[in-house]
Order: sequence, then structure tokens, then C-alpha cells
Amino acid sequence: MSWREEVASMDAALMAEFADEVTILPGNAIVMGIFEDPAIGGSLKSGGHVVASQGYVFIRDEDAEGIDYKSELIVIGKRWKVVAPPHRDGTGMTKFILGKANEQQRLPDVQY
Repeated sequence: MSWREEVASMDAALMAEFADEVTILPGNAIVMGIFEDPAIGGSLKSGGHVVASQGYVFIRDEDAEGIDYKSELIVIGKRWKVVAPPHRDGTGMTKFILGKANEQQRLPDVQY
């Protein structure tokens, strides 16, 4: 089995285990993608905290056709906007960096 075939096999296993439905707007086409919404946080010496997050989703290249910068997606019940050009990683997957599309996502939390 070639390296590309092994990577494709691994991607298929990961998608089967971890993928969520991704709805592409407009049109409501549904594809599968691996979604991540990591929180980035820090503490302030005077008390309080700062938290921000930037989500992303990996979608198979063949399913990612038509999704581009400023496209809107629904992932896990939240509406997102693609905020950067898509990044194809050369293994058959495309990464989309997601930002707030409406008020369903929380804003960065700044308390002091």
C-alpha cells in the first residue's frame, strides 16, 4: 500500500469515528467533517481571564468543492463563516478556519 493510500485509509477511519454533519449554505448540502473549536485562555495577574476561540473543520477534498472564503456552514447547530482561504493539505483533506457568522457563537470573553 502506498503512503497516499495509507493516509486515505487513516482519514476514512478518522472520519468514521469523529466526523460531524456540516451543512453548506445556501442549498443545505450535507457533508461530513471533523470539527474543532479550541478555547485559548489566559489569566491576568490582577485577576480575571481572557478567552478566545477559533474553530476549524476538516472536510474531504471531494466534499469541499464549492466551499470557499466567506462561505457559510452549519456545524453542531451553529452557523459559521469561513474566514480564510481553504487550505488543502495534500492528503485529500481541506481545512476551513471558521469565525462567527451570527450571534449563535460566543464572543471572546474579556473580564478584569
